[in-house]
Amino acid sequence: MLGSFRLVNPDVAVTNAYTELLNRYPNLRHHLADALIAATARAKNLPLVTTNVRHFRSIKEIAVISF
Repeated sequence: MLGSFRLVNPDVAVTNAYTELLNRYPNLRHHLADALIAATARAKNLPLVTTNVRHFRSIKEIAVISF
């Protein structure tokens, strides 16, 4: 199953999105890994597929899909 996913490495766009999301959503400072995941989805214009929708539902800049 993991073979159907692609690896996305952080780059400048991801770090910029990360900073923007942390500034816009202060509650993400308690969930830095989630913030990085959300920033990657935002920077790469990808939907975020997760089993933990509640950690991401408040982030308006990304599409969140329950898995």
